Amino acid sequence: MATVYAVASAKGGVGKTTTTANLAAILSAAGEDTVVVDADLGMANLAGALGVDAAEPTLHDVLAGETDLADAVREGPCGLRVVPGETELDAYAAADPAGLREVIEAFDDADIVVLDCGAGLAHDSALPLALADETLLVSTPERDALIDTDKTADLAERLGGTVAGAALTRVTAENHDQALVEKHLDAPVLGRIPEDPTVGEALRAGEPLATFAPDAPATAAYRALAAELTGVTLEPAPGAEKQAAPTEAEAAETETEAAGEEATEAETAGEEATEAENEAAVTEKRTAEEEAVESEEDAPERDATPIAEAEPERADPDAPEPGPVDESADSEDEADDGADETDEATEADEDADLEGSVPFRDADGDADGEGDGAEAAPEDETSPDDADDETAEKKGFFSRLFGR
Repeated sequence: MATVYAVASAKGGVGKTTTTANLAAILSAAGEDTVVVDADLGMANLAGALGVDAAEPTLHDVLAGETDLADAVREGPCGLRVVPGETELDAYAAADPAGLREVIEAFDDADIVVLDCGAGLAHDSALPLALADETLLVSTPERDALIDTDKTADLAERLGGTVAGAALTRVTAENHDQALVEKHLDAPVLGRIPEDPTVGEALRAGEPLATFAPDAPATAAYRALAAELTGVTLEPAPGAEKQAAPTEAEAAETETEAAGEEATEAETAGEEATEAENEAAVTEKRTAEEEAVESEEDAPERDATPIAEAEPERADPDAPEPGPVDESADSEDEADDGADETDEATEADEDADLEGSVPFRDADGDADGEGDGAEAAPEDETSPDDADDETAEKKGFFSRLFGR
């Protein structure tokens, strides 16, 4: 009797189809007779993830009563049996979800049946939860995704289903917060699928990770999840021991280390900020001191700056311009003045020589020192030649004296 697993989440875009395809392929590759059914009647896309042809007939045709189930089964990778769904909107309207029970019961001979469920809480999304033996919840570590996924868990239990646990996808050291997961998701975490670019590459190639990249980190994580969910013993893939997703203890340790690193970074940032503030204060103080010194040095220079001389008054524009100075005339005048001074000095010397030897007479015609009652000096007998010489000498004296 087959064990039926529903892979579900009320939140879209968290990796339900990717998880369904890889779990089914890994279990089939491990030797388990596995069937995977695209039960997402509104948004069927499981065939593309496994590289299976989705042409008619499909599950929608079976649910619409237009074809037999055997005609809708495809052979997928790793010996997996695939029942794809139709992507056309008209096919969704014609399909009756109630026929899904008969489809599941038809694979009772298989070991495992995996149902890819649609997002949301509508009737066609909720029905597989009631038909499955166990439900695997899928969510990313973000708060909103966790809250919506927890609603799916509540719905499954109300429908009489059993929640096996949850798988967290796109996990990184930065976005994984164990306390947040425990707060918003009331289910044990069975596996953590790391953020891995290989997952997208495999989807674009239309292959499961088991065949596209058997040694990728995400592949190892899906293998660990499959073993945890089903209890099937799986041989480790190449590099699986090194690439496996962390356990809860390892994740908690990683989280603690990350918190310690953040605290260290915060402390370092605080020290750098304090150091920067101190440097800024020192620089500001130094700049102020330099500016003060420069001001003191500039002050004497400003005081010593000569005041500009007043512009001389503009001369009367109507006055005639002065002619050139005749320096030669001035020189001649100075020479004449010098000659006159020399002549006066010479005449003064001569007067000094003559003074006393040539008697001056007063108005009465007496010689200096002679009174009216004085006795007349005896006249000297002078020859005519001496008289002429004396007369000539007197004329020369008076000529020099009066400038004639």
